[in-house]
Amino acid sequence: MWRFDLAIDRSSVLLSAQLFASRGQFDAAINEWKRLSAESPGDGSIFNSIGELHLKRRATNDAVAAFSQAANAFRAEGATLKAIATFKKILKLDPSRYDLFRHLGDLNAERGLLSSAVQDYLTLGKHYLKAGKSKDALDIYKKIVSQDPSNLDAQQRVAELCLQENMQDEATKVYLQLGRERSAQQRYAEAKDAYQAVLRIDPANSEAAQFIEHLTKTSENPGLAAKKGAGSAGGQPKSAEPLNLLSEATRRIEEKQFAGAEAILHQLLTKEPGNPEVCQLLAKLHLRRGDLQVALGEYRYLAGAALRAQDYVKAEMLITDVLAVEPESVAMLELYGELYEAKGDAPNAVLQYGKAIELLLEHPEPGMPTLHEELFEKVAALTPDSPTVKKLTALMNGTA
Repeated sequence: MWRFDLAIDRSSVLLSAQLFASRGQFDAAINEWKRLSAESPGDGSIFNSIGELHLKRRATNDAVAAFSQAANAFRAEGATLKAIATFKKILKLDPSRYDLFRHLGDLNAERGLLSSAVQDYLTLGKHYLKAGKSKDALDIYKKIVSQDPSNLDAQQRVAELCLQENMQDEATKVYLQLGRERSAQQRYAEAKDAYQAVLRIDPANSEAAQFIEHLTKTSENPGLAAKKGAGSAGGQPKSAEPLNLLSEATRRIEEKQFAGAEAILHQLLTKEPGNPEVCQLLAKLHLRRGDLQVALGEYRYLAGAALRAQDYVKAEMLITDVLAVEPESVAMLELYGELYEAKGDAPNAVLQYGKAIELLLEHPEPGMPTLHEELFEKVAALTPDSPTVKKLTALMNGTA
């Protein structure tokens, strides 16, 4: 017996769907789109169209369900920006779906936009805390720390949540790390708070007890005492070795002795994982050695962290370091635009975004075909009547 598989005539179904929609027969139009979805279940644009039709029939729940299918399909096919836009559309329709901030954070992390990813995770973490979901909050704050080890506020939250969940050993480890990092940054009052938290959990902890004792003896300023001790004793303070190693690594990078410098930096990172000075030097090494893709990821992370901390001078230094070597880096131009936007300097923000858009029009980013449109929306919002907007509009329409 012969069997015939009759493929759907896509253009004919699309025409029927458009005709039904134009007549206000949204249910019939949706059924036509569903015929296509049965044949192409991984096509996110189909589910997106179904969602828009549900909105026209004022069926918000059905629209959200369809947009969720669309977002997951876009994500599966690597259309990251479309997935992000669709998840945001769902949140606009149903703000209670705060679980979607996890997906947004993951997608921004995939794009290398770690500052945006951390912001999404923070939003989710705050919702979990408000809802009393401490275990879920702990998981998400741990995720923030994994993306941004220098985020001490997130580390503080992890420690507090560990205590709530009766995870004293882990809380102790995090508080000790907080104490070390804050002490290294000469934030001694905050370091003291962290070490006191350790002693409340484990009164016999020698590291915390010694720090508190030392802090008391040196009138709350161990940094000053260390400097005096180094001068009077004629020897080097305990922290001198890492400082000397950093200087040596810097010297070797300048002299292009990259292998030796890299060995020193990796040695330092084994002692202090996530140390920002060491990470910055390692990024510089990769940039000078020509490992541009590796360096770009590292610089984006470091510049994003500086931008988030409102350390605009450091952020600009990191961004311009990369642009001096790779002036056509769209990612860094976008970040430069974000920096100027954060500083309230709209003209320079538009200038950087404009450069990125022109580069994207010539060489679209793989998997991000609409990035230039997203950046153009920022430009248009910042300076709607500027010559730059007119110029970019002409370029995008092919009329320049």
